[in-house]
Amino acid sequence: MCLYAARRVPEISDNVVDVDRAMRWGFAWELGPFEIMDAIGLRAFAGQARKEGRTLPAVIEKVRAAGFFERAVQLDPNFALAWARLSRAHAAVYFVGTDTTAARRDAAKKALETAQKLQPNSPETQLALGYYQYYVPRDYGLAKSTFGLVGRMLPGSSEVSAALAFVARREGHWDERHCLLEEALALDPRNVEFLNQTAITYTMLSTIPDSTKAPRSSAGYRPQRAGCNGSKSQHSSGRG
Repeated sequence: MCLYAARRVPEISDNVVDVDRAMRWGFAWELGPFEIMDAIGLRAFAGQARKEGRTLPAVIEKVRAAGFFERAVQLDPNFALAWARLSRAHAAVYFVGTDTTAARRDAAKKALETAQKLQPNSPETQLALGYYQYYVPRDYGLAKSTFGLVGRMLPGSSEVSAALAFVARREGHWDERHCLLEEALALDPRNVEFLNQTAITYTMLSTIPDSTKAPRSSAGYRPQRAGCNGSKSQHSSGRG
């Protein structure tokens, strides 16, 4: 149940506190799923899940990733990529409510600013900026513009397609989200987060994928962004 609940963030709720509250009230539990994980200890919980062969949800991986990237920048303070990834990890943890303290928010901002000082124009730094705009102030329009810029720097990037899909969901454009997630999945067919998010979208749209179609991950396949309403101008031509 804990892993299931974690996989549904931020789809069923943006905030893990609300998930815990709903589970306590709905099932008369003393602790919600995230409170249970916290009581066990995230490292111990993750270790046991991996020992059982279970895939950890993205929200748990992001919490763990923050610690790894913290260690990386301690070892190499000029490692711009690590600073950018650290900002994304902190911002994601702040967004889903695992840690909504000012310290976590400021850590995301500090890591981003450090990446910007080291490599201001790199795609990774710009991607971190887009996610900071998305996760912290929740300025989805600004994040969409930033992701579009990264798309021009990295054409054919699965991360950009996924990022734009997340924005489309926030804007209520489910068909566009569906298309963008399929793009991301075609470019990175083994990405568990993309698979999970695509399955959720099928559920929300009450759609069953056509199993008779050729696999999107076949060699030589390149998704046509023109099929995603509103995304072509953002990602390919650069308007918006």
